[in-house]
Amino acid sequence: MKKVDYSKLLCSFWEKRIVCALTSCEADFYYYLLKQCDLGNWANPFKLPTKKCELELDFSRKTISSVRNSLHQKGFINFKASKVRGEVAEYEIVGLAAFLVETQTETQSGTQTETQSGTQTETQSGTQTERKKEDIPPIPPIEEKKKEVSYQTDSGRTTAGTLHQRCRKFFEAYVSERYPEEYYWTAKDAGQLKVLLNAIRFTRKSHKAEDGHADPRPTDDENMFSAFKAFVEYAYNKGDTWLLGNFTIPNLSSRYNSLRQTTNRIEKNGTHRRKESGVPTYASKDEYDKGFATPAKR
Repeated sequence: MKKVDYSKLLCSFWEKRIVCALTSCEADFYYYLLKQCDLGNWANPFKLPTKKCELELDFSRKTISSVRNSLHQKGFINFKASKVRGEVAEYEIVGLAAFLVETQTETQSGTQTETQSGTQTETQSGTQTERKKEDIPPIPPIEEKKKEVSYQTDSGRTTAGTLHQRCRKFFEAYVSERYPEEYYWTAKDAGQLKVLLNAIRFTRKSHKAEDGHADPRPTDDENMFSAFKAFVEYAYNKGDTWLLGNFTIPNLSSRYNSLRQTTNRIEKNGTHRRKESGVPTYASKDEYDKGFATPAKR
């Protein structure tokens, strides 16, 4: 059985490579030919269909023709192109014979020696190592420094984790308690949750007192989680019909400013109503048709 000394072969390749520059396609094709030669038990020359090269290397026929011509001119390979339909191209790795080694004798004599000596050494050293390991007492587990903070939803579910995990679990539980379908969390929800939390954090940091002075609110995880829950509950209770029908994290994030503005108007005015147009409202359609009935009081 033939075997190639890859170490010497690669050294020879790089000695040529330093003197003669190769493109990435040329290097890929040369190593591909080495692999195909290896699969054929290092028969050299060997036949190789061009179509196979096209499929496995994702090269066009024009590229293969250009690359193998270049490798031939630089002294890496010889080849005979197919001239008739159905004929297969033939390749030869230049200088490959110098690196071929017969392995039958080495396999019979060398394997026995290596197996006997190697097995004894490994057994002796391995047994000693196992004994040493048995003498070592087990290491006690390291106590976790951070304790997970848990909370309960309206139905009593208990969850724990980081701020983002807690907000996600709260929202999923909140939605599942109010809608017939479970909430399907996506990568977009994760990204928009981060945006929403940043908006809440900004609002709390820039909060002002009634006299206009800066009065920032705390932004630690516990207060941020409480603020997130309050915002979700407010959006559900005060949101319009469309928002209730599309109650998702991305929609809550995109409507954060409008919901905050609604909250501020209600806090300042006590209520929020659309401006009246001044058009009278009649008690019924019949009175309206008469045209002289008294408008109904609002």
